Amino acid sequence: MIFGNKNSNQPARGVQIQRVRIVPLPLPEYIRYEIDYWRNSAKNGEEIFFLKEDGFAGIKSTLNFEPEDFWLFDDEVLIIFYYENGDLMEERLINDPKIIENYKQLKYKLSEQALPISKFLTDFTIS
Repeated sequence: MIFGNKNSNQPARGVQIQRVRIVPLPLPEYIRYEIDYWRNSAKNGEEIFFLKEDGFAGIKSTLNFEPEDFWLFDDEVLIIFYYENGDLMEERLINDPKIIENYKQLKYKLSEQALPISKFLTDFTIS
């Protein structure tokens, strides 16, 4: 497991982990179930943000590419995850500077619009 309790010492080491979750409203049961895990991750120093699907659609309309699920490390190392029918099929390390720049810009746009977990849960009265 990459995330979870293994992250508990990351902030003390100066490591910042941020995650943006794109979610539909109303929240499906599986998302409600995962919220408890994300709350724990947030307590361990991970910064978790939420963005409604319609907000993400607005961001996507401004991009010149169709984004996939991704991890971006230090704005330099990009891993893209490819899914089929909800199953992870492939993870690929990307070295193309143009693609990395596209995802870096996407990250900044997501960061501008997404809500921190505590505000999201309060605004949408999720207990």
